[in-house]
Amino acid sequence: MTLRIGIVGTGGFAAVHRDRLEKEPGVEIVSVCGTSREKAERFSEGRAEAFSSAEAMVENSRLDGVYICVPPMSHGPVEHLLLDHSIPFFVEKPLHAGMEIPEEIAARVRETGLLTSVGYHFRYEEAAQSWKEAVLQQETAVVSGEWSGDRPGVSWWKDQTRSGGQFVEQTTHLVDLIRWTFGEAASIRASSTRRVHTEADSTVQDAQLVELTMENGLLVSLRSTCALPEGVGRVGITAGTDGGLIDWEPNRMQWTKKEGVTTTVSKEDPYTLETRAFLQALRTGDRTLIQSDYEDARKTQRITTAAALSAAEDRRVFLS
Repeated sequence: MTLRIGIVGTGGFAAVHRDRLEKEPGVEIVSVCGTSREKAERFSEGRAEAFSSAEAMVENSRLDGVYICVPPMSHGPVEHLLLDHSIPFFVEKPLHAGMEIPEEIAARVRETGLLTSVGYHFRYEEAAQSWKEAVLQQETAVVSGEWSGDRPGVSWWKDQTRSGGQFVEQTTHLVDLIRWTFGEAASIRASSTRRVHTEADSTVQDAQLVELTMENGLLVSLRSTCALPEGVGRVGITAGTDGGLIDWEPNRMQWTKKEGVTTTVSKEDPYTLETRAFLQALRTGDRTLIQSDYEDARKTQRITTAAALSAAEDRRVFLS
C-alpha cells in the first residue's frame, strides 16, 4: 500500500519532513500547498501537484495523511479542514500562538477520534528516553532547563501575537520533555523582559524566567533568551537527584554520579523515527509508537501559554 501524503507549508520544517518522507518506502508526496502556487512548485520541485489553497489540495488530491508545517498564527483553518474530511494529520509545534484554537481543535479530535501526531521530536531520541528512564529511577529534588540562542530571522517570529514568543515557540520542547517525564504542572510563575531587541517592530520578550510547580511537588526552573549572537546557543535540562546530576541536551544524556560519568548518545535521527511512527499508524491503525498526539500536545501548550499570561499579568497562574 502506497501512502499518499500532502504537505501544507514550504518552510524549513516542511523540508525536514519532506526529506524524510521521500526516503521511506511505500510513501508518495502527492501534493504541496504554499502561500502561493509558485512557492509550492519550487518546494515540490515538480514531484507533487502544487496548490495555493488547502481547500483545493484536499478537494483535488486523494490523501491518506497531511503534514501541517505552518507558523503558529496560521494554525486552525487547516486542522479544521482536515477534521471535516476525516484526514489524519501530523502537525508541527507549537499548536498556535495562543490557547483558544488548540482547545477547539482538541475537542473535535476527541469527538472524532482522528489520528494525529505532533512534532515533539525530542521524545523519539535515545538520549531523551535514557534521560527519562534514569531520572525516574532516582528521587529528583529539582530540575532546571535552558533554551538560549539567537532570534530566528523570519518576520513573524518577533511579533508576540503571531509567534507566541520564545517560550511558546521554542522552549515548549523543554516543557514537553518535563511533562513527559514528571507529569502535569500545578502552577506557573513567569517573568520576562526586553533589553536587547528593543526595536519598534519587535514585541517578543528576549528573556524569560519561568518557575513551574508540578502536581507531585517538584520545582522546575526554566530560562530562555533569544538575545545571543547568531550561531551561539545552549539547550538542555538538568535533574538534581539523589543519584547525581542527570543532564540532557539534544542527542546526548550525561549522568554524573559518585562513581563517575556515563554518557548516552543518540544513534538514530529522531525526525525519521517520528515519521515512521506516524506512517505506521496510518498503515495499521496502531498508534503506540506516536509519542505525542494532539491531546497530549494541548497540555504542553496550556503550560507555555500560561507562562505568557503569568508574565503579562505579573501573577502566579494555577493550572490545577
